[in-house]
Amino acid sequence: MLIDIQNSRVRYRKYVATLFERRIDGVIAVATHYNYKLISQRFRENKIPVIVIGQEPISTWICSVCVDNQNGVWHAMEHLYNLATGELLL
Repeated sequence: MLIDIQNSRVRYRKYVATLFERRIDGVIAVATHYNYKLISQRFRENKIPVIVIGQEPISTWICSVCVDNQNGVWHAMEHLYNLATGELLL
């Protein structure tokens, strides 16, 4: 199930209720700026795992996946440079 709360408390409450009605197994939150304290309380109380993508969480029990874009671009450019035998046109 995919939902978009658009950083709205009203939408958050509505969709969380829907998620619990459907007996979800876990939550993957993508690039949200919503208050993790609210997410933490409700899902932790119900022992539902949460993974946040694109932002570090404030709670130790929420897992997160973050990307280091600057380092990734550096490695990509280095790889292309090496493939081009030292020549790369930008």
